[in-house]
Amino acid sequence: RQIQSLEEEIGYQLFKRDKRNVKLTDAGIFLKDKWATTINDLNHFQKQAKKIDQGTSGHISLSYPGSIAFSYLPLFLSKINASIPDLKLELTEPIDENHEKLLLNYDTDIAFNRDAINNTHIMSYKLHTEPICLVVPEKHWLTNTTLKDLKVLQDEKFIISGLHRNTYFPSLLRSLFQKNGFEPKTVIESD
Repeated sequence: RQIQSLEEEIGYQLFKRDKRNVKLTDAGIFLKDKWATTINDLNHFQKQAKKIDQGTSGHISLSYPGSIAFSYLPLFLSKINASIPDLKLELTEPIDENHEKLLLNYDTDIAFNRDAINNTHIMSYKLHTEPICLVVPEKHWLTNTTLKDLKVLQDEKFIISGLHRNTYFPSLLRSLFQKNGFEPKTVIESD
């Protein structure tokens, strides 16, 4: 009766019936194939929605500074992948972008940033700190010396982060050089 009721509702027969057999019509075969795919899709959608609701699947965009690309970031990504294997990550290394702006505009979900973000609309955690290092060639005169005063570096040539940028690290370097009364001789600028 339910099948006959459905056939009346849709306006065509799904089954050929006689006293001994019941077979699908061509329209019935077509709908069976399409509905099987649709039901499988609906089951998949329901399972995926449940994973997203539970936080075990989905998509997250992540922005980061280049300074963590070979240190902190690979470890973080491997832990995320081990914990949430169905999570898709979109990685972006913005150049001189304001991570606070990216977060507020919903252009990124998670931002690793060198700068402190003091905004009530953004949750921020300090994850890692590193000392500032001065790296010199193996035979440089500073190799066997303890550096006590940055002023001794005023005649040295530097490969250094672009000090014209307004992000945290260049600002920190600028203040160090200003406190010691000189501008570094930059021969190569890097980020």
